[in-house]
Amino acid sequence: MVAGAMTHGAASFCSAATLGLGGKIVCSLACILPRACTAPPLEARAKAARLQPLKSRGSDGLRWAGGKPTGMMMRGEKRGTVELLAVSKRYGNALALAEANLKVPAGAYCCLLGPSGCGKTSTLRMIAGHEAVSDGDILISDKNVTGLHPSVRGTALMFQNYALFPHLSCLDNVAFSRKMRGVAKAQRQARALDLLGLVQMEAYKDRRPEQLSGGQQQRVALARALITEPEVLLLDEPLSALDPFLRVKMRAELRRIHNELGLTFIHVTHSQEEAMALADLVVVMHGGRIEQAGTPSALFNRPRSAFVARFMGGHNVLKGRVEQHAEDFSTLRGPDAQTYAVPRVAESIGTEFEFSVRADRVRLVKRSEAAAPGAANALAAVVRGVEYHGTQWSIALDGHASGEFTAVTGDRDFAQCPVAVGDRVVAMWDVEDAHGLGSSPTGRDDNLQESQPHPLRQSARDGRQAHQALRRHREHLHHLHAGRQEGVDPGHGAVRGELSGR
Repeated sequence: MVAGAMTHGAASFCSAATLGLGGKIVCSLACILPRACTAPPLEARAKAARLQPLKSRGSDGLRWAGGKPTGMMMRGEKRGTVELLAVSKRYGNALALAEANLKVPAGAYCCLLGPSGCGKTSTLRMIAGHEAVSDGDILISDKNVTGLHPSVRGTALMFQNYALFPHLSCLDNVAFSRKMRGVAKAQRQARALDLLGLVQMEAYKDRRPEQLSGGQQQRVALARALITEPEVLLLDEPLSALDPFLRVKMRAELRRIHNELGLTFIHVTHSQEEAMALADLVVVMHGGRIEQAGTPSALFNRPRSAFVARFMGGHNVLKGRVEQHAEDFSTLRGPDAQTYAVPRVAESIGTEFEFSVRADRVRLVKRSEAAAPGAANALAAVVRGVEYHGTQWSIALDGHASGEFTAVTGDRDFAQCPVAVGDRVVAMWDVEDAHGLGSSPTGRDDNLQESQPHPLRQSARDGRQAHQALRRHREHLHHLHAGRQEGVDPGHGAVRGELSGR
């Protein structure tokens, strides 16, 4: 009866929360409750028992040293890997994600980066279990979780709006999931207080969410997600609502907490700067596909496509047809008859080729002055804009058929060659500063090791195929029965052969 009353109380609270926040709080319950709001008491107790911390972790599931959590798992443990295997997501006829392949190592900080509508949030929600996978498989710690409920995946999702309970204090917000598991008040509050200390919010434990700033609410939401002892923490644009100064501060806090706990973090963001500062692995997405995945320096210095070069920023993208090959370089002719020298390419004469040049590798001289000796590439242009960024100047140029061209120069170099809007200049760069661009249409990336099909994926595919064949067989029997009633025998050799493996 006690369990039943608690379940009924939780259900009543969910209804109240729905009325108060338009249903957004209810979504967050999936991350912190083992279906307590809808499961019968016996099922709820069984699920709670399955969710008890691993014995090797101690009574609360955390590694503790000196009363503070030191990590959700030991660094050597191979738990927390996340792998997408040909994952697709469709909303009706709209394709949100197309056969994405990705592997996030255990303990990595991964940022899913891209413009609105690229599929990054759908990807995050599929990993969490809040969106169904249309095709493919998701593995967490080498376990296929594609069809599992969010509460048993070993993940925790921190929502963009934080979804804190408005009538609870910070301490009770963090401790809520342990309360629903039946943990004693003193024990759950002690653990919640330790996690508030981890996010530097102990002094605010008695305050309610409306009494906190945006950054403070974020810290409380992070502590509430961590108390569920996840192997993978999922962050849906956690810094988007903060002002620029606080965003930089919270970036450092997220990185500190990640380093201290050793969990796998997967973080969705629109901000290139945010991804570059935080991530070990950046995944650039566009149009429902993974364009490129790699370290921040690899993506910035070696973009694989024109989209990645432009989206990451700081690059000029040019193109031309291969005109001739020399021993160490190739000559291209652009659409405006401009010639470019690039490191020797494999493409044959007449093939169109795109390349990028980092804006900070471009040197400017006034057109009235003699070009610097040894400049392999020289582009005549007109200054269209000058922006000062404190330590450097960004100079927008116009004068070639590929579009706007940008040069970035430091204070000292700008002082030696100051320019203003309307000035006629020559932009120069060396052969080795040009980087050839390709395409990545399949979404396969450097961090995904091509190998034989994963056994879990193959098993899941076989299971789905058997289920589909059985469903078709049942449908066929139904039609067969209907046909016999009408004096027609449609036959069933094909379905029988499919079920028998022929």
